[in-house]
Amino acid sequence: MFAIIRKNKVFISLSMLLVMLTALSTFIFPLLLQETSKYPFAQLVVLLIVTLAATYSAQFFLIVLKERYAAKLNNDHLFELLIQMKQMSYPELSQKQPTYLLNRIFGVVDAYYLFICGSFSDSLRCFILITVSILMCLNIHWLLGLPLLFLIPINLMGYYAINKKLAKKMANMQETAADTNKELLTTINHVETMKQWSNQTYKQLFEHQLYAMYQTLANTNIFAQAASLVITMLNQVAQIGVYVFVVQGILQESIPATAIILVGVLLPIYFSALSGMTKINLDTTTLKTNQQFVKEELAVPISQMIPHQNQVIFQLTLNHPEIMLNNQIFHFTIDTTIKKGEHIYLSGASGTGKSTLLKAISGFYPAKGIALNGVADKEQTIQYNNLTNEQLLYIPQEPTILSRSIEENITWGRKLTTEEKNCLAQSHILDPLFIHRSWTSRLKENGADLSGGEKQRIAIARALISPADILLLDEATSSLDDASVELIMTALKIHAKERIIIYTSHRTDDAVFAHRTISM
Repeated sequence: MFAIIRKNKVFISLSMLLVMLTALSTFIFPLLLQETSKYPFAQLVVLLIVTLAATYSAQFFLIVLKERYAAKLNNDHLFELLIQMKQMSYPELSQKQPTYLLNRIFGVVDAYYLFICGSFSDSLRCFILITVSILMCLNIHWLLGLPLLFLIPINLMGYYAINKKLAKKMANMQETAADTNKELLTTINHVETMKQWSNQTYKQLFEHQLYAMYQTLANTNIFAQAASLVITMLNQVAQIGVYVFVVQGILQESIPATAIILVGVLLPIYFSALSGMTKINLDTTTLKTNQQFVKEELAVPISQMIPHQNQVIFQLTLNHPEIMLNNQIFHFTIDTTIKKGEHIYLSGASGTGKSTLLKAISGFYPAKGIALNGVADKEQTIQYNNLTNEQLLYIPQEPTILSRSIEENITWGRKLTTEEKNCLAQSHILDPLFIHRSWTSRLKENGADLSGGEKQRIAIARALISPADILLLDEATSSLDDASVELIMTALKIHAKERIIIYTSHRTDDAVFAHRTISM
């Protein structure tokens, strides 16, 4: 908690100032009420109006500043967690399921925001309101403030005990919700399959999961509200007792008659602030649960792919590679060195590990016997410390297509240079896409308005303009006809003649485009 506060000093300062102004506007009436005997009523009314107008105007200005800061805070925090997830190893990321992690990450950002923007400010506000209310009640009569003082440790200790149990229930609730959302997102990403299901199929797949998610939420809420009910009851009994004491004091003339109005204003403020501790405790518990998730699930060593310096790859050596995957070791009887400018066809029957080897070369899997720019020792783990993320490009059979323009999909968001556009135009790879589209045409989610071959053309276009020294094509032309494959492989020979290219294909005839073949 203290680390969060230290990290956001400007935001915390704005929040504290806002809380002070809120407290001032809350107590201005009971404070002026005590001065009715000293100043004319009309003068006090004017002072009340002026003070309220000034404080509320200042509050509005601070809210605008605070929320704009919060927008940047959320953006930075989300990107920080997304990058942290991206740096996880490929096997670990696959095992923990990216969609599940993404759902949890959004929960972490929301919990962080609620704590900073809500709970922290609320805790300061509640502290000020409770303190001032007690002091003003003590000023009326010391027995009025005493029960209010006793209620503070009862509430704090009670909610602390509740939250210890609530943290476990909330962690279970968040896991259930993230898992269910993951399944629903997976379904939505395959519209063709979803549309073919009957309502009964949809129901039998998700009804149990959805019910479990909402039942977990209900159980968590039942526990939180039932446990809080006991404390609320004690607060209400104390509140009634204070009112009874004041009425009795007025009747016995030991307390001034104006005290009933003052207490009538102060007690709602005090008990509202005290009940606000429930939400503060709940948000704090949620934050702790999410921070635990970040610590356990996302806190991984920085990947070896993080760049140190840009080093051109001129040689790839495979010396009987061994790849570690899911606690298994896969052995490959390959002993060769691939030089810069060589184009290699990787042949082998389905299931022989072609994709696994390409992913290991990409750095996705831990491996031994693979080296870049040096001799590979079978006992040496692959070293990518001097590479940037863009120097090895793995192109899968099913490429990623975003709901962006064709140009943005090729460049991942930036504008194409004139040289890059000329290169792609000369290759004719994208010609079929431009029959009814242009560079600025926006594509649908997952490329729903593209054929499989058109998606692969975009992926190959990315490869042509990329700075990668090694291109790894994993069945990257499987959805294209023979003429299109020949066109693409010819373009690669021309525009990527100085790079290492390793490709696989279910068509054995595609081996003619390579300098040589490596058999699995």
